[in-house]
Amino acid sequence: MFVKSVTTDINQFKDFISNDFLSSNKYQVTSLVSYPAITNANEFPLLDFRCIQCENSYEFYIKAKYFEKLPKQTFNWCDKKQYPLLIKTSDTPLYIIIGVGGASHFPDQLFLIPFRDTDSSSLDTTALTKYSVIFNTSIDFSKY
Repeated sequence: MFVKSVTTDINQFKDFISNDFLSSNKYQVTSLVSYPAITNANEFPLLDFRCIQCENSYEFYIKAKYFEKLPKQTFNWCDKKQYPLLIKTSDTPLYIIIGVGGASHFPDQLFLIPFRDTDSSSLDTTALTKYSVIFNTSIDFSKY
């Protein structure tokens, strides 16, 4: 059974990502919802954040997804119709950040998945282990 994100939870999770996980002294984070110059739906479908790593000006995008819990086998991190649109944005690196459990504004688990490691809109739950990240750990996205 797939557990869907609740709107309030995903908004709180996005706030956590932009305000806490991606600290302001290391990243410039812009919400794509509030940045009309780059929110053309055809060009940047369903992406949550545009980020620039301050240390080396590395630019990347974030797609955030929060789940109260994950099923035992596979789950959809985006809609099947969205995946082909996301492929078109892959000129700039895209990372999927998945939060699971706990409060959505401070999840129990975080997973950081490079979009290049996906081949569909679904992911195997058991494969998430290798993408586990710890909050307050410095991440160099240009090498991740």
